[in-house]
Amino acid sequence: PRRYTKNTEGCVVMTNDLLEIFDQRVKDQKSIAIISEDGIPHVDKKTMSALLAQIFQWRNSWKYSDIERYLNFYHEDFKRFDGSGIDSFSKMKRRIFSRDEDKKILFKDLMVVPYPDEKYDQMFRVSYYQIYETENHKFRGNKEVYLTFEDGKMKILVER
Repeated sequence: PRRYTKNTEGCVVMTNDLLEIFDQRVKDQKSIAIISEDGIPHVDKKTMSALLAQIFQWRNSWKYSDIERYLNFYHEDFKRFDGSGIDSFSKMKRRIFSRDEDKKILFKDLMVVPYPDEKYDQMFRVSYYQIYETENHKFRGNKEVYLTFEDGKMKILVER
């Protein structure tokens, strides 16, 4: 409510009755809340379909060690969870892909959500449970990437 906006410093303010309704709607669900002054970002079916297809093309290029195609899915502004940029990330991935190992890469519970951003026209948060297995390395856990989708192309900005 507008009457509570003084001194909130970016926090979301709700009356208790609205907070209880919100809590009931998201209770025990994998939910996120997007708050934007411009309303809910709209994504048309064509864009969402193309984006989902490219997410799986990215995964397949990774699975089959197609390094050039794989790196083409990353934005020049890319940052990894450890703060490294695209150059050091590319070098590391080239070393790993050169092993040409058999890989099992599965995504479960994939969720794609429009993500409001001032810099990029279309930005998305993609979260999933990842199963990654090679002879030498196994990982199972939650992952998320933030990406932009411009001119029909997916470009990963952040990976965690």
